[in-house]
Amino acid sequence: MIEALANYQQKYFKGYNTLFTDQFNHVFKQQGGHFRFKVAALIADLFEVDQKSLIANYALVDMVHRASLLHDDVVDGASIRRGKASFNAVFGNKHSILFGDLILSKAMHACVAAKNLKLLELTSKTLVDLCQGELIQASCNINRLNDHYYNKIAQLKTASLIKAASLSPISHLKDIDATHVYAIERFALNLGIAFQKLDDLKNIFPKEITGKDQYIDLNETSSSYVLVVLKSILGEKRLNFLIEHKKFDVLKTYIFSKSFKIQFFSSVEKNMQLAMKFIHGIKQLNKSQTVMLKDPVEKAEQLFDQIMLNQDQLKFAG
Repeated sequence: MIEALANYQQKYFKGYNTLFTDQFNHVFKQQGGHFRFKVAALIADLFEVDQKSLIANYALVDMVHRASLLHDDVVDGASIRRGKASFNAVFGNKHSILFGDLILSKAMHACVAAKNLKLLELTSKTLVDLCQGELIQASCNINRLNDHYYNKIAQLKTASLIKAASLSPISHLKDIDATHVYAIERFALNLGIAFQKLDDLKNIFPKEITGKDQYIDLNETSSSYVLVVLKSILGEKRLNFLIEHKKFDVLKTYIFSKSFKIQFFSSVEKNMQLAMKFIHGIKQLNKSQTVMLKDPVEKAEQLFDQIMLNQDQLKFAG
């Protein structure tokens, strides 16, 4: 189904393919976990939406998401995306911004052409949320960073994309119960916050495990949830000192401690419990659907435990 999604999206770039074949393949044909698509498919299944409608609606939300990644990597100065060279590292920042803009424009135009005003409203609102979240994140520092500040950014960025993915399969349906829409939104927001926390955790794992630049988020202006937890353990002054002097080996001892693990994963589990509560308000999930949603959390905790046991053997840059 993932291949069908990429093929469907390719039709929006007819006429551009000979000019931007490499760029298109880099953006749309990279392998990934496709967690958002799995969530969209789950909602489609709950409301008995056919596969054709699922792909047609989700494809446009996915285009918004992929365009946002091109812009994010330029803003963050990232050189790696999902274990491979990022778009901007291969084609340059200028092409990254412009190709991202092209994808966004195509997504908006496709919503209008499909006469799906709900989907247009959904994707345009997601863009507004993403921009607001990026601006709030740009003004972040350790002094401001706490659970409330973090949740605000995560809701506007990661969670807004998962919300759009969740609502996209039913955007063409009429007479959807407002209580169901609300439940999906709350499910997606809590799932999105949990998902972002896990993604933040990956950035402190060794690069050979995750394929991401290690410690890229451990800086004075980061909004990583790892810093939220470290701040509560160490205090603001101590944390600022360790980050300013790049004492990553010292930070490692706190990160891979039982107290950090308990606080971090308890927070993630709280978000997951709320997400499951809201989705069960619509329909009780079967075992495979529940496993799919909880799988990223369980894998992250297993990897965390593995590193806790073997951290002395791992080489941490710093």
